[in-house]
Amino acid sequence: MHQVKRQHGTASEWKLSDLNANGVLAAAREHSSRGRRFWFISTIPSVVLSQLADAARRSPDVGSFVEHMLGSEPLRAGWDYLTGSAYGSPEVAWRTLQRLEALWPDERDLTHMNAALAGLLLEGAAPPLAAVGLGSLVPDHLRVPLDAARLVELLEPLGLRPRRLLG
Repeated sequence: MHQVKRQHGTASEWKLSDLNANGVLAAAREHSSRGRRFWFISTIPSVVLSQLADAARRSPDVGSFVEHMLGSEPLRAGWDYLTGSAYGSPEVAWRTLQRLEALWPDERDLTHMNAALAGLLLEGAAPPLAAVGLGSLVPDHLRVPLDAARLVELLEPLGLRPRRLLG
C-alpha cells in the first residue's frame, strides 16, 4: 500500500504527530497488521520515521531495537511518541515500523518515473501524456479505491487502455 502526500503546508519535514493527525500512521498499522508493506511517499522528508523504520527492519526483536537502535534523542522521542500516542504498544510500533518505508523523491524524478510506468502499462498516448491522463483522475477520486477494472473504465474516455504485456 502506498500513501502519498505532496507536501505539508510550508513545513520542511513531516513530524510524527502530523503524520498521525493525517491518518498515515493508522494506515501503516492497518496494512502492516495484515502482513502488507506500507510506503509513505512525500516531496518533503520524514527523517525520524524513516530512520526508525530502517532500524526496526535491522532488529531481530523489539528488545534489541530498543536497546541498540535508539541512540539519538530524536529517535528516542519518536519511539516514545509511537509507543504512546500513536500505537500504545512497543510491539505494535516495532512491527508496524518493520513493514514501513518512507521516501521523499525529487518531483522531477517522480515525473520521469510516472512517465516510464505509464509508458509500460498504458497505450493510447505518449508516456508523459499517459501519466498526465492517469494523474487527472486523482482529484475526482480521492479516498476512493480504484481497482484495475475501474481504472480501465475511467481511462477509456481519455483514449488510454492497458497495454497487453503478455500474449
